[in-house]
Amino acid sequence: MLSLEDMAALTAAEGKSLGVNSPEFTRRHNEIMAMADDMQSRYKKNAPTSTANTDRSE
Repeated sequence: MLSLEDMAALTAAEGKSLGVNSPEFTRRHNEIMAMADDMQSRYKKNAPTSTANTDRSE
């Protein structure tokens, strides 16, 4: 089992390898979030009106 210190070191190393908090990482993150927002709004606009997500406890 890993100690908390080992886990913290692994997490820090992974964050560094991914470039977390770098301008490039933040830019790409924002691009991905914008794409997700666009997909969600297109889905809401084209979503079928059904009872798939309603309570059926009748």
